[in-house]
Amino acid sequence: MMRLMRCVFVTFAILVASVLKAGSDVNGVEGSILARVDCPPNNAACAKPIAKKENASSLKAKKQKVRKPPVRVQGKRVTPKKNIREFPTPSSLSTEQRLTPAQKEKFELFTECINYSTPEDPVERVKTFVFSEQKKLEDASGWKMRLASIRGSKAHQTQEVCFARAYGLKGFRSLAEIKSESGRALVPINSPHVEIAENEIPLDRSLARNWTRDYIVELGEAMHRHFSVKDGSRGGVLPLRVTSIIRSFEDQAYQVRRGKSPADCRYQFLCSTHTTGSAFDLGFRDLGPEQKQWLQSKLIADQRARRIYFIVERDHYHVFVLPPEYIGEE
Repeated sequence: MMRLMRCVFVTFAILVASVLKAGSDVNGVEGSILARVDCPPNNAACAKPIAKKENASSLKAKKQKVRKPPVRVQGKRVTPKKNIREFPTPSSLSTEQRLTPAQKEKFELFTECINYSTPEDPVERVKTFVFSEQKKLEDASGWKMRLASIRGSKAHQTQEVCFARAYGLKGFRSLAEIKSESGRALVPINSPHVEIAENEIPLDRSLARNWTRDYIVELGEAMHRHFSVKDGSRGGVLPLRVTSIIRSFEDQAYQVRRGKSPADCRYQFLCSTHTTGSAFDLGFRDLGPEQKQWLQSKLIADQRARRIYFIVERDHYHVFVLPPEYIGEE
């Protein structure tokens, strides 16, 4: 009997040892494999990966992770993922912070120019600076620089506005203000050699400063006289076609919204000189090659004489006429 019990105990011990050894062998296969009883021996395809246990800290973090509701930033609905950085409200931003990179560059160019204006000498040093910069472009060796001298640039736009500020020219904010100055600060343009484009300029906006009016009339008469003598007739010369003169701040805001002009009058250093009544546009779409060439050469000559400041824009010349003296309205 004792012998039988001893045999059973030894057999049981051997079985336990073999089971423990098999378990340790299975656990050693590539980290964590669970053996299946229905798998044939040495068949790795039956092995099933054990899911990785998550520690307590990761489970706690997962429980605490709550989806944040969408928020509104500057009137726009955004998801928390896009709302990583804090957006300051518009009221907390300064004017300079709200500018685009291009506007900041123009602001710096404008500041450089207007710093030449002083209470003792508001205009002359500004004129010297601007026209010396213009001459550098005209005398440059590269064709791109020479083209910029008449096609315009960021510097040209800001320097033209700088002229308006240096001369103290005020801008007309509304149509009512333009009408109130009709016949006084603003005058109509009457000349047989100048055509006001009625389909583009309303009658109540066909006004200009008196020095601008005088220059337009003089230019129209000079072109008519030149081609009348050249062609030997007085009836075949097209008149100068003026396509834009004065605009109010409201008119200019409409142009900005339509993307037709970057001259935004919310900023003093960007506001279009059309609002001062000292600028106008000359259309050249209907002019022949000879008339167009003569007109451009005349504008270049007058610019070098420091009477005007002009550029070519699409299908017209944009011309700012310099006042004969400091105006001091603003």
